[in-house]
Amino acid sequence: DGSAESYLKCGTLAGVYPTIDFGPTTRQNVQAYFAMQRHYTPHGPLVNSEFYPGWLVIWGQKSEKLPSITEIIDTADYMYQLGASINFYMFHGGTNFGYWNGAEITAPVITSYDYSAPLTEAGDLTQKYMAIRNWLASKSDWPHKPGDIPRDNL
Repeated sequence: DGSAESYLKCGTLAGVYPTIDFGPTTRQNVQAYFAMQRHYTPHGPLVNSEFYPGWLVIWGQKSEKLPSITEIIDTADYMYQLGASINFYMFHGGTNFGYWNGAEITAPVITSYDYSAPLTEAGDLTQKYMAIRNWLASKSDWPHKPGDIPRDNL
């Protein structure tokens, strides 16, 4: 969980495999984050359990600067070269109804769980989706090639 050592030092449970999460970043940071995971888990897969292609929005604030498609693909590709498992979080946007949206330390998060996801809350394709799909299709050793492009919701 998280890419700071405190998450792994104070947040792991015996018998549960600890993973880390981070968004698009430099190769140097990717190496440092996975080295931290290795410090606490010397064996097993490298795993980015929440690779962020976007980010949440705090109630009443403007969206943060989102990573570019190039930053997303470059970081994902480097993790792939390292043999890491990658989970895009969120890949498909959604909505938290009622009071299930949660909060950061200082303020609530808006009810949209879109996160600037590759697939929007409505299921529409984005440029980010197409870039990720094309990246996966370019991998000759990827075991499951992307299928036909889904029909966009219009």
